[in-house]
Amino acid sequence: MTILIHPATPALTTGDLTEGERLFLWCTRRWVGAMFRKVSPTEEILPALRAHMLEGAASDIDDLMSALAAHARRTIDVRIRSATELSRDEMLLCRTFTAAGDGHQDLAATLMSEMMFGSGLGTVLPVLESITAAFAVSGLDQSPAVVTRPARQPHGRVPGRSHILRLQSL
Repeated sequence: MTILIHPATPALTTGDLTEGERLFLWCTRRWVGAMFRKVSPTEEILPALRAHMLEGAASDIDDLMSALAAHARRTIDVRIRSATELSRDEMLLCRTFTAAGDGHQDLAATLMSEMMFGSGLGTVLPVLESITAAFAVSGLDQSPAVVTRPARQPHGRVPGRSHILRLQSL
């Protein structure tokens, strides 16, 4: 008899994130949701950013997500805004956000290259730096870096649905 034991899948929930990371994640989820509903993504995220005096970051987040969609290496998994557990791609986005905020541009570039072709990195990295700088000025810290922990089994919960960002470069 053979018994296979799979290692625990790393899980990250919104409760594991800093306030800045949660707002950034919320904006990315809201941006994707707005694209599905065919409404202005900037208008969707502006009220939350305005509450933190980050109005200027709305256009940067739109630029970041638009570039990611245009240069996506593969389908990007972005969950609906009420999901508590992050997808692997959302973990990458949060880690990239944290790396850029901590001044680790090489790490941020490496992480983004997991999701997008290199041709878009030249556009995305300066925009990401601008976003993290604005968050830092407003007092929303990106550090400490996100940590993973073993996945928990949902107790009577249905796993969160995902929006899939299917915009691929041609």
